[in-house]
Amino acid sequence: MEYTVVTSKQRERLKKAVNKRIGEGWGPCGGIAAFRQEHADWPETMETVWAQAMIRDEASKCFHEMAAAKKESINNGKGA
Repeated sequence: MEYTVVTSKQRERLKKAVNKRIGEGWGPCGGIAAFRQEHADWPETMETVWAQAMIRDEASKCFHEMAAAKKESINNGKGA
């Protein structure tokens, strides 16, 4: 099993990144988290960071890789 954490400074970008990972066989693990941290360039300024933990097992990874290869083959005119 694989584990990762997807983060973004914008909630909408986090949603897009999570949906992209779901399409690659990852699944959300728990709810989202939001935390405040110092801005890298302006330490006196705080910024919000959004995060989502995600997991993927080997079977799901293989399934999505095979589906992507089949789609690419069809798009390249090589049939199923």
